Amino acid sequence: MVQLSLQNTESELKSYCQKWLSSLSQSSFELAHSLVTVANNYGVSWGEKEITDLTVEFEFTPIKGNEFSATINDIHVM
Repeated sequence: MVQLSLQNTESELKSYCQKWLSSLSQSSFELAHSLVTVANNYGVSWGEKEITDLTVEFEFTPIKGNEFSATINDIHVM
């Protein structure tokens, strides 16, 4: 779950995504995995992989108030 302030939603979501990518780049797979709170539309929760170049599609869904679930719908590894 992600909690956001209502004033800085865009920058906080960007920061969240950057934290996830930073965790991967530092081989902190457990931290990266803990940041994604639900499986994607296909029921997939992404696991540890050797990744050199990628694009990631995040999705944030409002739960209540300023709380959002976070998921990764797709990862494209190049």
